[in-house]
Amino acid sequence: MLLTPQTPDPPPRPRGRSEAHHLLCSEKAVFISFDTEIGGEYAGIIQLSAELSRLYIERPYKKSIYSKDTLEEVYREPETFNKYVNPGRGVHFEEHCVAVHGLHPSDPRITGADKLTVVWAQFCEWIERNTSPDEVAILVAYNGENCDMKWLWMITQAPFSPNFSCIVA
Repeated sequence: MLLTPQTPDPPPRPRGRSEAHHLLCSEKAVFISFDTEIGGEYAGIIQLSAELSRLYIERPYKKSIYSKDTLEEVYREPETFNKYVNPGRGVHFEEHCVAVHGLHPSDPRITGADKLTVVWAQFCEWIERNTSPDEVAILVAYNGENCDMKWLWMITQAPFSPNFSCIVA
């Protein structure tokens, strides 16, 4: 599954506008606000949560470079995604991670959860079910640079890297 469909080159971006301006105006942008919780470097992702939002923009009648778009509505999909991940038996959770989210290896939500490969497939299915093929997903992560994006990259781009292989095995 691709999060970005193959589309022709976008129209020129109006000065002072976002790279996604044409997607917002054509109502083709879907924002995926996601968050991960990890048990540490070796435990990896132990929870994956997300919600989808769409912004509806009111365009001014005047087509001027000085006219401003205004936000008409934010629509949140009612179906959210929230799954726990079982990193396997005997995996050590780092204390500073447990202090953040309160999850530990013997937590029933963790012991009863699926492996990351299953949860990731469910996440991809959830996105496909709640978006149309002509929409473009824009990932939004609070503090994502420090954690979420690293793990997202490992899942999607480096599934056979040494650190990731021991997590999904």
